[in-house]
Amino acid sequence: MVDTIVTARGAKTLAFDSRTEHLYTVTAQLGDTPPPTTANPKPRPSIIPGTFMLLEYGKK
Repeated sequence: MVDTIVTARGAKTLAFDSRTEHLYTVTAQLGDTPPPTTANPKPRPSIIPGTFMLLEYGKK
């Protein structure tokens, strides 16, 4: 391990470019989580339209 980074909320899947040694992940701003219901006991927050982000991490 070289370093520890903190990503944005919702960014889970990473891709690694071995040529540049950069990490990439995607996320978006998330809205409120609706209350649980019988039909959906573990609801997820909605994505706020227009907030998609590609995050790139690497050493300078």
